[in-house]
Amino acid sequence: MEYQNGVLFHDPTEPARNAIHAWLRTMSGQKFEGFVVELLTLKGARRVERTGGAGDGGIDGTGITGDFPFAFQAKQWDRDVPPKEVVNFLGALTNRGLNIGYFFTSSRYTQQAREEVEKAQERRIAVELYDGKRIADTMIEKGFGVREVMRPVYEFDSAWWNTRLNPQPSIVPTTAPPPIKTKKPRRLPKRPPKTTTTGMIWNLCDEGRRPEEIREIGEDKGWNRKTVLGTISIWRRDQARKILDAMPDASEEDRVAALMKLHMTEKVARNQLRRARSYVV
Repeated sequence: MEYQNGVLFHDPTEPARNAIHAWLRTMSGQKFEGFVVELLTLKGARRVERTGGAGDGGIDGTGITGDFPFAFQAKQWDRDVPPKEVVNFLGALTNRGLNIGYFFTSSRYTQQAREEVEKAQERRIAVELYDGKRIADTMIEKGFGVREVMRPVYEFDSAWWNTRLNPQPSIVPTTAPPPIKTKKPRRLPKRPPKTTTTGMIWNLCDEGRRPEEIREIGEDKGWNRKTVLGTISIWRRDQARKILDAMPDASEEDRVAALMKLHMTEKVARNQLRRARSYVV
């Protein structure tokens, strides 16, 4: 819970975020590496696999993003990651002739560790740091194992991840499945007043600003990051609903293409169209 302009503000992502952090802390080192493989795959990387083990030289796995190979390191730690670990990872990348890397931890990074990554950029080595907070933000923003239980509250779906990390053999049901209950379509939230924080974020979306640009503006103005992300998501869903109404005879690919022009990735566009179908204006 936070206060904004003297008013108690409810963060709809807080329950899921707390559950994700607690869940990450229960993992073993090997389970955390498997989780990282799944997370990178869901984000669009290809041929992601674990290669770590005794004497792994600071590399826990490899993969391909776009047309470029990369390596990753995963640390399931309770303490902050020191600069030494990041330096070792950068050295391992150099030894393998790689210039793209991802470093994941369930905890946090020291300021010195982050500075080592900034120095590496001067040598054209790009490393992205994912701490527990960024992992949770990614899962919530992309809908990876997170479901909406009651607008606008999110709930962490641990069973979703358990299924992916511990696949079970399929079992043919012996009885007919129960009938599917149809839910009454929900209504999209109305456009917020232009003078409110959410209204100003909505206006920036309408102006065609990119999400990362809006987040930077929000940081300068002191807006709550969760409010910014939530408003962008609702605005995208509103645009998806409008596309469905304006293009009733269009193919799904044409609708996706129209949404991608609004700074959405293909995956996000498809996800927003799927969700928008359950809403009415």
